[in-house]
Amino acid sequence: MVCAGPSELAGRGDVERGRPLLRMQRNAILDSLKILLALMVVGLHGRFLSDIDVHVGYFLENYLFRMAVPIFFMINGYYFASIVDRRSAVITWLGKVSVFYLTWSLVYSGFFWPTEPGLLPAARSLAFTLLIGYAHLWYLPATFLAALCILPLKNAKTVVLAALLATAYAFGLLLQYSGNYHWFPDTRLDVVANEIPTYRNFAFFGFPMFGMGYLAAKKRLPSEMSLYWKLCLLSLGGLLLAAEYSMNVALGLPIGEGFDLLVSLPVVCLAIFVLAASGRTISQSATLGEISTVIYFIHPLFLLLLPGLGLQAATPLTLAAVVLSLLSSPLVIAANKRWRIFL
Repeated sequence: MVCAGPSELAGRGDVERGRPLLRMQRNAILDSLKILLALMVVGLHGRFLSDIDVHVGYFLENYLFRMAVPIFFMINGYYFASIVDRRSAVITWLGKVSVFYLTWSLVYSGFFWPTEPGLLPAARSLAFTLLIGYAHLWYLPATFLAALCILPLKNAKTVVLAALLATAYAFGLLLQYSGNYHWFPDTRLDVVANEIPTYRNFAFFGFPMFGMGYLAAKKRLPSEMSLYWKLCLLSLGGLLLAAEYSMNVALGLPIGEGFDLLVSLPVVCLAIFVLAASGRTISQSATLGEISTVIYFIHPLFLLLLPGLGLQAATPLTLAAVVLSLLSSPLVIAANKRWRIFL
């Protein structure tokens, strides 16, 4: 996934032992996981299987596939820990995130360019979109700001940082649930709580998940946590995910009420991440990581354009977007080798 810039330079052991970064040592299992996560994001945005079975599609879109983005944040936070004490490396990293964001915002600008009459309203609309990020691009400013939040807290005690992360996530979670269940009907608060940027943002989502990855590196969880406890954590997370879905169904929550934040996500996503990060298969190639990034950034282009060509059904549309994203990967990777602005 994008922004894991240090992961292209640092191996798992270097992050955990504080050694100098080694050129192009990568965790092959983590890179393979990124491909799966990117495909899950395509499935989420394409509403995979929702045209075949609405309940299966709803579970995939709002529960199972929601694990992808938090794990991406954790991966970036984990590798950010390897450069957090080096000012020049942090500045370079933040600069790359900014360049990536501007590049991909330009690619999608035709879809969000303001149409409001008048210069001031149009400028306001454009500024708001660029501030929070258009559609999937929200991930980049959220990552940038999450990293900025970590910098002044890098020497904080683990319990203090963990408490801040938990508080931020819990607040966003409550906001989202209050909107989904309309705890404050016919009020301005209900309207605001049902706006996605209210809870799915850097403060309540990006910072907590990025910070969990950062703490995982600082506490060396991939190597220090035993396989037994990793599997226990994974089992607990899976049970929480199933219970949360069952609870919402039992309470009669309409299928139209979607989720970005779930009670279960911090647990199940951390478990999956530490299991993958503990892999000892090292690769010298960045190809898998680059492909996952291309898939993440380019797939909405196909999801937006293909319906105009007559491909409307969710499952064929999703599969077509996956195939076209994979076919586009070599072209984007080649272009990036020349200009260094896409990945």
